[in-house]
Amino acid sequence: MTLEIQLYDALESLGGGSVLTRIGQAFNQTYLDGAPFAATLFPVLKRNGWIAPLGNASEGAIERFGISKAGRRMLDQAREWYYSLPMLERLAARAGFPV
Repeated sequence: MTLEIQLYDALESLGGGSVLTRIGQAFNQTYLDGAPFAATLFPVLKRNGWIAPLGNASEGAIERFGISKAGRRMLDQAREWYYSLPMLERLAARAGFPV
């Protein structure tokens, strides 16, 4: 999968209400339903402001994040981009070929 598709999938998961959970910064264990590359994507999501800590997000070494307003805007743009691609290009991107 291309990085764009990985980010799109992560934003779709967050937009659907899933919670990104990070356990221990030193161990870099990050989980997000539907996004197996969450640990790799975490710095990009956080740096761009696409995720925000949830209420009482920290419990010791556990942090929880949801989609931010900026993340929702990016999700809307990503959906528009993704669905503007012809079906074969979407499949190629999911297979890891650049679009």
